[in-house]
Amino acid sequence: LIINSSRGNILKESDLFVLLKEKPAVKVALDCWINEPKIDASLARKIWQSTPHIAGATLESKIRAVQKIMPAINNYFGVSNNDIVSNKKNNIDKIEIETIDLDFKKIIDVVLPLKSISENLKKKSRQNIFKLLPEYFDELRTSSLGRRELSYYRFSGKQVVLNKIKRLLTEIA
Repeated sequence: LIINSSRGNILKESDLFVLLKEKPAVKVALDCWINEPKIDASLARKIWQSTPHIAGATLESKIRAVQKIMPAINNYFGVSNNDIVSNKKNNIDKIEIETIDLDFKKIIDVVLPLKSISENLKKKSRQNIFKLLPEYFDELRTSSLGRRELSYYRFSGKQVVLNKIKRLLTEIA
């Protein structure tokens, strides 16, 4: 299992093609690509999971980014009002998920819909043999805005979520 959710240039994409040809059982998940947003459409189709650089793109990460950058902006412009920064607590309601009648894989797809995002990216990559059009990549990125972090979900019932995540990851591997 190879996962890249940090930087596109960490993996040499041409080597991934060779690896997948020699060892088709290897699972590759890429969220970061060389030459984003002009990514290699054939690689996006070939690998197990293809996502448009969204690993860290959650509502909460955007709020934290604003809270970190605002003091520097305020300082630069000589603004003393730090209302955004001083309100460190994010008053964002938790999302309750009724898990009683849901299969665990469905729960994961509700919370982190990587499968559907990957399917959409692969579908768009079939429209061009070599390069995914940049506007498709950006459109898919935009469609996942507003995603929430796992810690902002509450699971009802007696679901032991972490054990189920471990079991699911073992099945995938």
